[in-house]
Formats: sequence, C-alpha cells, structure tokens
Amino acid sequence: MRVKWRLDIWKLIVIGTVDIQNFLPQPSQVDAAGEDAVGKVFALVNILSGLIGVLAFLSLIAAGYLYIASCGDEKKVEDAKKLTGAAIAAIILVVLAKMITEFLLYAW
Repeated sequence: MRVKWRLDIWKLIVIGTVDIQNFLPQPSQVDAAGEDAVGKVFALVNILSGLIGVLAFLSLIAAGYLYIASCGDEKKVEDAKKLTGAAIAAIILVVLAKMITEFLLYAW
C-alpha cells in the first residue's frame, strides 16, 4: 500500500492527476435521487475545474510572455511574477478542490 501511495504522489507531482477513486470506499447503496445528485455535483465540479484550469494555464502562458517582453523593466517583471504566482495558486486550488469534493462525495 505504501508503494502505491508513493507512486500516486509522484503522478500528482509530475502529471498532475491522481485517480482518487481507488482509495476511497465506494458507496454501498445510494437511492436513485442521491445518485442523480452526486452525478450532477461531479459534472459541475468537472466543468468548473476544467474551465478554471484552462484559464490558469493561459494566465501562466501570458505571465511568461510578459516576463520575456519586459526587457528588464522592474514594474513589468514584478507584474509577471505576480501573475505567475496567481496562476500557480489557481492550479493548486483547482486540484485540491477536486480532490476534496471527490473525497466528500465518496466518503458519505
């Protein structure tokens, strides 16, 4: 089990994805209404995390362009660094939000 966790942590660091469903207990019995609600929550989380992830990635590319185009101007370099930090924070928040949501939905 320990090796599996290490491999999944490595996948999270390198690839950015982990299949968290293998670690969590599956719901034993869910009624039709509950199953439909869980499906809707998963769909909403997937759509929002995908959109925010794409926007964060595009912000990271824009920050790199600003950094390259700054030509040593201190204010532009500082703006590019702030944008880079915000984009990385957004990516981390998206991954954590998705993991927490999946954990909560599978745990209960």
